[in-house]
Amino acid sequence: MNGNSEKKRKSLTNLNAELLRTQINSLNAQFVELDTVVNKIAAAQAACSDKQLQDLITLNEQIVALETKALGLKEIAEVNSVRLYESVEFKEFITAADVYLKTLDQSTYPGPGDRCLYCNQPLEDSAAELLANYKRLLNDTTRQDIQRLSRERRH
Repeated sequence: MNGNSEKKRKSLTNLNAELLRTQINSLNAQFVELDTVVNKIAAAQAACSDKQLQDLITLNEQIVALETKALGLKEIAEVNSVRLYESVEFKEFITAADVYLKTLDQSTYPGPGDRCLYCNQPLEDSAAELLANYKRLLNDTTRQDIQRLSRERRH
């Protein structure tokens, strides 16, 4: 039995040694990976000045502010039950109305006493407000501004 115990002890010793080698190799691989990350961070820091980082922060703040504004326009459309207000068709619809108003020299439309451009009925306050909101949606550049700032952020 003594010989059997010795074999077991040697087998366990070999297993322990193999486990330790595996753990050492794993730790060495982690050190290499951490060193790579540290080098990438150092390279990024060297490539970006404080001014560039501040400019990036400013761009991100501007984008957030514009996205908040865009949500406000979405609320206007939803409160007034304007369906598909972001669609090409809706944009073409209100663009055609805007061109027609310019042709009629009605740059302040809708105003007090105006009639509906679409059905020629007297405008109630809520309808006049909706038409003014259409004009606001038409002239809003929020999406384009967000896209422009996002492109700047990528460069």
